[in-house]
Amino acid sequence: QPLLSPEIPVYSRAAALLVVDADALGAQAPPDSEVARALRPFGTAWVKRHGKWASHRGVWPDTIADYPHWLGDAGMSAQVQDREAGPVRSLRWTTQGAKQYNADSMVWMAGGILVSNHPDRSEWGHGNLSGYDAFTGLRLWRRADLGPGAGPGRDRLDHHYAVAMDRERLVVPGLDASEVVASVKTDAPPWTLPQALNKHRKDSRSAGKPEYLLALDPKTGRTLMAFEQGPDLVKEGWATSLLHEGRLIVAAGSGLWVLDARSGKRLWQARHEGRQLLFPSAHEGRVVVAVGHGIGMTAAHGTWLDWEIALREVVAYDLASGHERWRWRYEHDPAISDGHRCTLLAHNGGRLWVSVRPHPNARVRDSWVLACLDPASGKPVWTIRHQELGPTDNYLRLATIGDHIFVSHGADDLVVRSLADGGAVAWGRTYQGACLTARASANYVFHSAVTVGGQPPFLVHRAHPVAGRCHLGAFPGHGMVVAAGGSRCDCDPFLYGISAFGSDPSPAAVEPVTISGPGVPGQATEGDAWRTALRDERRSAWSEKPISAELKQMWKVRLDGLRPASRVLAEQWELHRTAEWVSAPVVADGLVVVSLPHVHQVLALDAATGALRWRCQAGGRVNGPPTLAAGMAVFGTSAGWVEAVSIADGRPVWRSLVAPGTRFRIDNAQVESSHGVPAPVAVVGQRVYAMGGSHSHLDGGFRWAELDLKTGRVLRHGQTATAPQPFEFRSPDNKRPGKGFPYEVDDYPPVRPHKQHSHFQRLPGTYPSTHLAVAYPEILCSILTLTPEGWLGLGKIALDPKSGTILKAGRDFGYVDSGHWGNDLKAAPRYPVSTQAGLLGKSMDQATMGGVRAKQIAYRGERFVALACTAPNDYAARNPVRLLALCEMPQDGSGKAKLVWEVPWDGRAPEMQGVLTGPPALAVTGDAVLVGWGKQLRRYDLASGKLLATIELPAPLAQGGIAIASGQVVVSCQDGTLVSWR
Repeated sequence: QPLLSPEIPVYSRAAALLVVDADALGAQAPPDSEVARALRPFGTAWVKRHGKWASHRGVWPDTIADYPHWLGDAGMSAQVQDREAGPVRSLRWTTQGAKQYNADSMVWMAGGILVSNHPDRSEWGHGNLSGYDAFTGLRLWRRADLGPGAGPGRDRLDHHYAVAMDRERLVVPGLDASEVVASVKTDAPPWTLPQALNKHRKDSRSAGKPEYLLALDPKTGRTLMAFEQGPDLVKEGWATSLLHEGRLIVAAGSGLWVLDARSGKRLWQARHEGRQLLFPSAHEGRVVVAVGHGIGMTAAHGTWLDWEIALREVVAYDLASGHERWRWRYEHDPAISDGHRCTLLAHNGGRLWVSVRPHPNARVRDSWVLACLDPASGKPVWTIRHQELGPTDNYLRLATIGDHIFVSHGADDLVVRSLADGGAVAWGRTYQGACLTARASANYVFHSAVTVGGQPPFLVHRAHPVAGRCHLGAFPGHGMVVAAGGSRCDCDPFLYGISAFGSDPSPAAVEPVTISGPGVPGQATEGDAWRTALRDERRSAWSEKPISAELKQMWKVRLDGLRPASRVLAEQWELHRTAEWVSAPVVADGLVVVSLPHVHQVLALDAATGALRWRCQAGGRVNGPPTLAAGMAVFGTSAGWVEAVSIADGRPVWRSLVAPGTRFRIDNAQVESSHGVPAPVAVVGQRVYAMGGSHSHLDGGFRWAELDLKTGRVLRHGQTATAPQPFEFRSPDNKRPGKGFPYEVDDYPPVRPHKQHSHFQRLPGTYPSTHLAVAYPEILCSILTLTPEGWLGLGKIALDPKSGTILKAGRDFGYVDSGHWGNDLKAAPRYPVSTQAGLLGKSMDQATMGGVRAKQIAYRGERFVALACTAPNDYAARNPVRLLALCEMPQDGSGKAKLVWEVPWDGRAPEMQGVLTGPPALAVTGDAVLVGWGKQLRRYDLASGKLLATIELPAPLAQGGIAIASGQVVVSCQDGTLVSWR
């Protein structure tokens, strides 16, 4: 790619190897400070200046910190002293973007290694534990037999407190069951491995074998040792681990163990018979622990990952000798007896903090206590109770920055207090959701969907991209903020996989660039064609002409060069959220054209014989089929360009930069632009429309462009949205806590569906454009679609090409926008369409039309066919009730579709689950419905829904992998096989 400025086009600390020929670059040569910014710790840069090469080694700066425990550092306050992690402005890398519902994914970071239990593609296998390069997201290793969820007899949430990490070891619970994992075939059903691991655990217990904490090598994932002088987890149960000053500190059952972390030798042990221990916290030569009984998960809204204990006392020990230093006995309220639950014991800001709340069943709301203790003596410094804390039924988190303490209830309220006496300084609401957790860096508090500055006036930065899965929140460390999640909850950002964000400013904007090539457009032909993704610019997936009653195979081709030789890269590329090994086909002009997304290629086959006609190399991932128009194949790339090649020989005709600059990030182990352009651009007449970006709050928002089809020249371009400006956190006003915060529901008025059937509506003039937010980053894999109104739809947003006005949809996958949940703009994962009947988010997720939610919808006029769908207006349904249905839109304006025929859904049938979990592939002809069904292509009668024929395939179909043109049917399979029938 051309270098457009002296700025090295990568995010901070992304480059492991950087080569700069400053002599050749001349005025575009980056200065040394820019080289240092781009180079990662321990990376190497070679720079040539004045004819001499010199090497530079990246250093580990003292401004960034590790995040080694579930609750931060060894003080266990969910805060780390990272001075670079701050307001989210850029997406540095993302990995494992395959969609996950309710993936309770946690993160630990130390020494450039990030560890997470994020599952691969399904909710099966929550024992997964993987290690990643923390600066690029490249997965280094994976253990399927360890991690939270693989502990002794617990479910997937119970053992994250037992995980601890430093730069030499990773401590995890669980059995080493690598032999069991090796015995399970890779193509076995997803539940096979969990069942085998559970059997292995049961057999081990039946034989009376103990289970200890294990030490793994963070760089390779190999087991180093078992801590056999530590607790037997089968006998002791719940465990919390800390790594501090070369020691492993474990509280489990009624005991506290301190071991040498390197050798595993026990240094000392303390027991409190008849009690249970929780929340060990270590700092300055001491370790304190909460003593009580009744350990369990916090019984409060949305806090399924936090633990609590009925508190009796807090005991402090000398870390070196194990001698007791002091005890602080908690004075119970006799009205609720033992109902007081300790939810936090942590060192922070030179103080020891203890939070206690009544069990929700106690119904004593004014008994919340936050005690500030002197950690050296255990004597109280000050104490505040519920009326001063603010309303909550949740756990508590806190952070100290300067002279202030930030108290979060895990609900809507965040209170800023004086560290000296606990007096309130400011408070307010932070988000409409009440279940999102808080963590902190040295200078910022990451609370739900906002980031709050640590110094007055406590500026509040909108941070919806890192809101994260309920009760997970964001993890600050290594100069970044990391989020891992994805769930059904409306308040989540749907950032599937693991993503790392930085505070990098937006890249320097550049004017569009167009580069002409040597290619000449080929000869386009008229007639029936499937020219783009899902056939046409409206993404209808419906061809008028019928096909033969008995299809006969014309040819079958297996494409090569799909996968890299590297197993590490192949595994990670396969987890990309949408890019497959081969795209869906398009058929026109005597050609069948597909892309090989991960190897950046577009190739054409002869439609009659399947013979290869040409193959071209693109500038980045081409995550879908191109559009055939005017004798060219036109497509967007992840490098931020739109490219056009001749259909005659594949030579480039032109390419134009749509991205506002050349800033690159890492996406599933490939370098990609911050404004990658989805491959299926929209071609309308002699104009090409494209859009790139990841989120309206990241990297300067989205960039859209209108290009001339013949020359590629950018005629118009603009931004759809930008990040909102930070605002001040207000002081108390002697009213209920929360009223002083300006971020309220009223600031984001809901946009109701139009009274007509059009569900795109112009934003009111009073609506602040800076508050536009696309909660999904999935615009990266979405495509612009022409709507009946002449707008360009993209999931939940639309663009009026005539005026450049941004429009917003009034429905969110079939849910009426009646409250605050749907007010952020959301882009559907793929192939979105707006029609007068509703929003079609033709995607891996859902499509909606006439109140019917489906995996994919094909439509023409007032009729549509839905695959894996619900009943009309059944918005609460989580699972399909019909495999296939033909529906008609009503004439009465009610918007509720009328059922013509259906193929019932049988959720117990294994083959049905294949339809639900696999990529959708649906196409309709004049007389038939074609559906990809596992390794089959099934044909149904369009008039009656009767199954007419089944064709066996070598592999499941690619996403939308069916194309029909002039009676010819072409499919692309996930293994790279293309098959044609007539």
